Amino acid sequence: MVGCYDPHGETVGFARAFSDGVAMAYLADVYIETAHRGRALGRGLVHEMIDNGPGKNFKWMLHTDDAHELYRDFGFAEPNARYLERQPSYHSGSGSV
Repeated sequence: MVGCYDPHGETVGFARAFSDGVAMAYLADVYIETAHRGRALGRGLVHEMIDNGPGKNFKWMLHTDDAHELYRDFGFAEPNARYLERQPSYHSGSGSV
């Protein structure tokens, strides 16, 4: 987790990720309080998380409906044909693999 604070030490934003600790990470949340948006704080949080953190050489994943231009600037792109995803509501019914 990476935080962003105002001059008084109050949290105004954060970025959260989880990882296998070896090769991959998932950028789970990037949030900036409404009153502090428009100052490139989100860009700074993403930069700290993926470029300066312990996962700077990891493969990063992200699901989001917004800020695509921001994430493209950090190398995020549409997945290729090898990427699969299971929706939470899926149930095969067999229970075996």
